[in-house]
Amino acid sequence: MTNVVRNSIRIPVAIQRLAGIATGDLVEIKATRGRITIVTRTEPLSKDDYTPSQRKAIKEQLAKAAEGPFHGPFSSGTEINTYLKKFKREQSHKSKTT
Repeated sequence: MTNVVRNSIRIPVAIQRLAGIATGDLVEIKATRGRITIVTRTEPLSKDDYTPSQRKAIKEQLAKAAEGPFHGPFSSGTEINTYLKKFKREQSHKSKTT
């Protein structure tokens, strides 16, 4: 887990000074059996910093988004307005028949 220190994690000022941590610094937080370790990071998260379950959820969401629905492209505002009116009528008709 990596967080940005924005006073949401309360670290005493004296400890921040000793560790060289300032507000806005990236830190990596690790927890193991009764011990929490905070290490400063020099670079932001990379793509590979996601857990396998997080990566799987992201891939599923992207696949779902790729399926659509997509609307357009439209060449003018009038074309968009015409489409939206037609779409609204179709949705209204579907809800009345079900």
